[in-house]
Amino acid sequence: MSHGHFLLLDRLHDYTGRAEHIVATAVKLGRLKDWARIEAFLNQKAVDLTALRDVLERHALMDAWKNFCLKSGIKDPLAVG
Repeated sequence: MSHGHFLLLDRLHDYTGRAEHIVATAVKLGRLKDWARIEAFLNQKAVDLTALRDVLERHALMDAWKNFCLKSGIKDPLAVG
């Protein structure tokens, strides 16, 4: 592999390794198994909620997040107030 491939893999690993990005991807996909993954991350407190809100807002996924919370019956941990 060339040096460029290693750099690409390093960036990919850094990106996909963050719990907040994994949760955001699961929110975007919206399948039942993704919702189970989101709940597991939340229950284990493996997600920085401030960082998660930032990622969801940046990728216009807040409506999908609210839909997930509503349909899964959980109180929105990102709700202010």
